[in-house]
Amino acid sequence: MFVISNSAYKGSPIGELPINPRRRNRVGDELQPFGAYADINPYQLTVQDIEAVQDHQRADPDFKDKDWWWDHQRIRFLNGKLGLKFLVLAIPFAWIMTLVVGGLALAVWSVVRLTEVYALPASMFLILLALLVPGWLIFSLWIVRPTTNWIMSKGIKVLIRPFEKVLNKKLDETLEDGCSEFNRTNGM
Repeated sequence: MFVISNSAYKGSPIGELPINPRRRNRVGDELQPFGAYADINPYQLTVQDIEAVQDHQRADPDFKDKDWWWDHQRIRFLNGKLGLKFLVLAIPFAWIMTLVVGGLALAVWSVVRLTEVYALPASMFLILLALLVPGWLIFSLWIVRPTTNWIMSKGIKVLIRPFEKVLNKKLDETLEDGCSEFNRTNGM
């Protein structure tokens, strides 16, 4: 006969985690909360990356490659650290804000200067604003996608080229540092 105790599946009898002997003073190094760590669901990850799994299975049927993110003994994943993600998002955000808001400010400033220089009546001022502001918004939202793609692919490449070796080394260190795993063999 199999008996389940009253404390089964409850977190209260687990107790506090021991204090780590290594001091954690960098952002992102804090201990993760106990429980559903990183919301890892192996089946969901397999379904999301089914094409990558199938391609890798053709090339390496036993999944012996050390860079593969999971096998029958472990599930590896990257922690959600901010790091370089901030820069990857900050550059297009700054470009889009410059294009949309800066363009609007330039359009309004140009209309104001035109009305001052040529002494245009207030009705002409309002008509110009009514045409230029929505026109610029439509144009900027139309042009934002191709220009952002160009900036992120070609423009950044030119800026990064001299620092490529240093950045690749730093990226490898960041990925290795941010990698965690659930391991069946040692239970960690």
